[in-house]
Amino acid sequence: MSQNSQNKNNFDYAIDTDEAIKRNKKWINIDPFPKILPALLNSADIADYVRVTGMVWPFNPTQLKSAAYEMLLGNEILYWNDKGKETHKTINDSDTLTFHRNSITYVTLKENFLLPDYIAVRFNLTINHVHKGLLLGTGPLVNPGFRGKLMIPIHNLTPNDYPIRPGDPLISVEFTKLSSYKDWERETERPDPVGEYVEKHIEGASFNKYLQKALPHDVHKVESSLSTALNKAEREIKTVKRTAQALSLTVSLATLASIAALAWMTWQIFQSYQTSNNEEISDLYSIVSEQKNNLKLVEYEIKRLRLDLESKKLNNLELKIKSEKEISEGIKEQINEKR
Repeated sequence: MSQNSQNKNNFDYAIDTDEAIKRNKKWINIDPFPKILPALLNSADIADYVRVTGMVWPFNPTQLKSAAYEMLLGNEILYWNDKGKETHKTINDSDTLTFHRNSITYVTLKENFLLPDYIAVRFNLTINHVHKGLLLGTGPLVNPGFRGKLMIPIHNLTPNDYPIRPGDPLISVEFTKLSSYKDWERETERPDPVGEYVEKHIEGASFNKYLQKALPHDVHKVESSLSTALNKAEREIKTVKRTAQALSLTVSLATLASIAALAWMTWQIFQSYQTSNNEEISDLYSIVSEQKNNLKLVEYEIKRLRLDLESKKLNNLELKIKSEKEISEGIKEQINEKR
């Protein structure tokens, strides 16, 4: 039997949650591999620590990279729609989740963490999701001792919708061993390391090939939804300006038309009066003269009432001043008497 076959047979990862918890309790504050120096763990060391401490469950060695482990999208999601309504639900493995344009979606993973006291974790989106323009944040840190599933916000600030299903690769996780601490290295029986290093030599590609691999077949470009929204707003503003200018011109033409119509009607009336007999014109002048006299009488009455009102206000003000003076004099007399 080859050495590789023997090593693979020794990879007895936890088969269920209870077994992973049991291993975690045994090794949570004892380092099973003190000879592994504090550093970013390679794939062989990740496999050994998972096997012995149960720090990731479920675990599939085919998801190992040279210095990371790919974790999969889980089934629990949370988001708010355009109307502000919260949606928090569990989807099936056969369902499709869409990271909608200009949105934030909270998701979880298939895997659970049971981190020992000497292992910390950082993670980011897999490179395909990064090339789509999705954002997670700059390497969030998961502290040693964390137990459970992560809640991860996925920001889609592009104008594209991106579908994904539970079980699809979502994040790439790095495991870092902390600097040594005496309590973690106390004497105990320790297992032998049997992990295998995953050797992958990856060639870079052109921009087009990277994007072809990352983007859905119906998406051909990645833009910022903010710039798209600003461009749309600018176009709408220009449209509104053009509409306002057209409306202003229409109103101006309508006003001119109204003035012209009024002038024509006035001319017609004038012509009508001219063709009337002299007696009717004389009667009309008499009526206008009488109305002018009445209007003068009304104006005179209004002026008289205004003067009366101002006179009353002035009298009231004088009385108020006089009263305040009397009160002031009284107070002064009282003060002088006390002295």
